[in-house]
Amino acid sequence: MSIKIYNGYRFKSCYSLNELDNRVKFLRKKVKDILLAEYREWAIKKVYKDLDIYWFDKNTYIQSMNPEKKVYMIDEVKGPEDVMVNALWTIYNLFDEVFEREAALHSFLSFHSQIVLYPLSDKIIFQLFSKGSLADNLIRKCLLEEDDIEEYCYWNNTDIPDELTEEEWALRALDWELALPIETVSIPSMSGFTVDLFSNYFFPISSTDIFKGDIVKPSVEDRTKSLFEYIKKNDEKLSDSFKEELRQKIESNPYLEKLGRKKDKR
Repeated sequence: MSIKIYNGYRFKSCYSLNELDNRVKFLRKKVKDILLAEYREWAIKKVYKDLDIYWFDKNTYIQSMNPEKKVYMIDEVKGPEDVMVNALWTIYNLFDEVFEREAALHSFLSFHSQIVLYPLSDKIIFQLFSKGSLADNLIRKCLLEEDDIEEYCYWNNTDIPDELTEEEWALRALDWELALPIETVSIPSMSGFTVDLFSNYFFPISSTDIFKGDIVKPSVEDRTKSLFEYIKKNDEKLSDSFKEELRQKIESNPYLEKLGRKKDKR
């Protein structure tokens, strides 16, 4: 039978149950902080984009509002504060929806992530399961930066990695055979202990939480490009020379002065 475990990891220490519980809680907090930092970046970009559209032309902004995404959003926008509120709710609704609905559009944004732990006699191995590629890439990077965690993948459908001996590869085969018996190999949660790494209850909503501390704002170049591409959807005759006018308009946007202590992205 072909076995392909590309999401396998090992704790270098064979923790006791209490130690493992504490270790996983620490890991969950670190993952939470990493994913929320990514969420804040998405939210900040959306706020800047919508405020730029609103500053460019208020009617263009009104037309940009998606009538199907009005949950908690302000219909009668009276100023930039309302634009910011709508932007934050738009991002919240997007990430919350893809977290709850597996087949939702933009599913790559899902932060739904778990690990399944398999305690063996001499080690603890585990698998990472993330429904969205964005979270998966961030968490994989996080795991490999931990001093007490190492990659512990296994497959039998192609050659073994050059850095491993045949004995080491055979040990991995045995470990995963013990962790995932044939009767539950396709249902990891029936063989180990499942730990959630993130909850949609973690998503911040208030501007205070989004813009706390130093923020990394999108560059003027990125904002100009984003606004130009958005406007060009409705006016394909726009020339590239119009970008310079947009850039000057964006640089004079007065709505961004109170969005935290701004730190340019280099």
